[in-house]
Formats: sequence, structure tokens, C-alpha cells
Amino acid sequence: MTAAAQPLIEVRGLSKNYGGVTAIEDLSFSVMPGMIKAVIGPNGAGKTTLFNMLTGVDRPSRGKILLDGKPIHDLPPHRRVEVGMARTFQNLQIFDRMSVIENVMVGRHVRGRGGMATALLRLPGARREEKDVLEASRAALDAVGLGNRADDPAAGLSFGERKLLEVARAMASEPRLLLLDEPAAGLAARDIARISDLILRLNGQGITVLLVEHNMRLVMGISGNILALNFGRKIAEGTGEEIRRDRGVIEAYFGSEDYDA
Repeated sequence: MTAAAQPLIEVRGLSKNYGGVTAIEDLSFSVMPGMIKAVIGPNGAGKTTLFNMLTGVDRPSRGKILLDGKPIHDLPPHRRVEVGMARTFQNLQIFDRMSVIENVMVGRHVRGRGGMATALLRLPGARREEKDVLEASRAALDAVGLGNRADDPAAGLSFGERKLLEVARAMASEPRLLLLDEPAAGLAARDIARISDLILRLNGQGITVLLVEHNMRLVMGISGNILALNFGRKIAEGTGEEIRRDRGVIEAYFGSEDYDA
């Protein structure tokens, strides 16, 4: 396989068992650089478990996860961020007692180079790093349209703005692969359009995107490739049109053949 054709991330035979319950079974797929790929499926299909294994929250029972052809399934979560992965959460992980920009700075510190001694002694390296963290965090907020809210308490953001804040915090770590967990869940139509535009814009800047999403209009509108799961197994994978017409997907996810995206 040539470097140009190598997937950014590849999953091979991935399985996850919790006692006698199989959440993911023998799952294989890849995400090519520059792609927007969506993972869909009914509740309980294994989507969150998949994301947890990709990001190191859960360890696979079997199988491999490769980034740039190198295994990462044994790396802890912070090391996966360092090698280019970042994630948002369906259940928002916002620090309400911190300001908006402080929330983003948490995501940026993974790129820090100075140790504790450098910070405590206020050495020049620490001051330069603090400046870098602040500038990068402000740039991430500007990118999602929250630059004017930087110094506001995070608790004062609307639900849609909190979703954007999570994206900004993830982007502050300079990921190559951005994993979005239900980015449109609970949003009004206007905010869904805002999230959709943002995902397309970030992708246009070279960020590869893997998202779990139930909103099929969003999925069909932005995804170049879709992976459909049911009961932890892959039931289909392909373009939006291929997924729309797949009988297994229709029966498992949409419930009838009358679905109209």
C-alpha cells in the first residue's frame, strides 16, 4: 500500500465484550485522510463503545487500531491526543466555573513542552508557552464563532454554544482526526446548520472527521462515506446513496422502506 493510499485510521477485527455482553464484534473499517465519515445505527448499536475504544477510554477485547499504519490500541488517551486525535462528547464535558477561553486552554495544554519546574519558576519558556496557549485558544474560539464570548463564564453559554465550545477545545489540540459524538443532538435547526457549516469548514482546512450522528439530514448532507452498525456489527458501509438504499440499514435503523432523507 502506498503512502498516498494509506488510511489515516484503520480498525481491524475490533471487538469489545462486557462480561457476557458483546458491544462490538469483529469490526473492520478505515478512514482515509481528508474524509468525513459518519457512523450511524440505532441506540445500542455500539457507536459510543467504538468511540471509547478509538480514543482510549476503553480497551478492546480483541483487534487492532492503527493510526498512520502504527498500532495505537495500547496507548492511553492523552497519548492519542498527542499523536493527532481529539474528541467531543455527547454528554457535554464543559467546566462551568471556568471562562469560555479557559475551557479551550485545557485542550491546548496537551501541546505544551515545559515541565512543572519551568512553570513554577516562571522561566522564559513557560511565559512563551502561556502566550502560545492563549493565542491558539483564541484562534480556536474564532474558528467556531465564539471569539466574542472568550472571557464570559462558560455557564452562561446556550446549549448550541456549548456544543461549539467543545469543538473549539478539541481543535485547540491541533488534531488530524476529529471525532464528533452526536454534534447535532438536542440542537434547533439553526444551530444544526451552524454545526454542519463548521464541520465542512474544518474539513476544508484538512481535518479528517469521524462523527457519530442520528440526524440523517446532517449525515447525508456532509458525509463522503457512512458506516452503519447494528448490535455491534457492521451491516453496511458506503456512500449516502448506497446506505439510503441498503435493505439492512432500512430495517435496522429507519424501521421502514419509506425513509426519505
